[in-house]
Amino acid sequence: MKHVKIYIGSDLLERDIPESWEELSPEDFIFIATSNVVVSGIPIAAMHRLLRLDDDTARWILPADWYSMKPYFDFVLDYTAIRKWLLPTIELSDGRICYPPAADFDNVTWEEFVFADQLAQIENWAAVAAALYRPHLDSFTEDQDPRIPFSRYGLSNRLQLFQKLPKTTLTAFSINYLALRRAMTSRYRYLFSGKTSGSSKGWPEISNEVLGTDVWNERQLAATSVNGVLAMINNTIHENHERQRSERRNRHH
Repeated sequence: MKHVKIYIGSDLLERDIPESWEELSPEDFIFIATSNVVVSGIPIAAMHRLLRLDDDTARWILPADWYSMKPYFDFVLDYTAIRKWLLPTIELSDGRICYPPAADFDNVTWEEFVFADQLAQIENWAAVAAALYRPHLDSFTEDQDPRIPFSRYGLSNRLQLFQKLPKTTLTAFSINYLALRRAMTSRYRYLFSGKTSGSSKGWPEISNEVLGTDVWNERQLAATSVNGVLAMINNTIHENHERQRSERRNRHH
């Protein structure tokens, strides 16, 4: 947090304000995420919110002072800097508390990721959230995914409740999901930098095309960590590129 001083006439106000996405409360994140800050710059209303100023106080701040404070909030202009789930829980109308996966998707299976990501492509954010945010198990170890296991067949009841969430919550979730998904591109650069990443093919088709259909049986692949599968695809693409480069060099000699 950053400590700032604001003068309103002769009066001094002191505030601690967030310096990064990780320091936002869930409520502030939802407010910022639905304020179109990337499109319109930083709205004065968003600055009011983060400075904890009521409208009566804020109206006495001069435009030049607002302008001078804008750099404090530049971080909200870059959604790609988000590196964790900023909605640590989502409470459903039946009282159930649902929790997200690890921010790096380490405890997300290939089946779970493929299911959620395909829904994200058509912007069905209630379904994506219902797939990823799940109640905790009654008991679990620190090495275990605390969420109940993913099952597309057990999703329908929870989905109905996620569809009743405020649109602002789902909008904030979508921004969070896309930011964390985008972080994968730096880890799997051969996969996401080439034609494959822009392909209209779905993940099952891409994995079959790159890895082959006989790597593992479908059930084993579905239960494997998404990072494990993406790493295999990424490494195989890299190895194929290196082999093709070597073959081209040999033909020229």
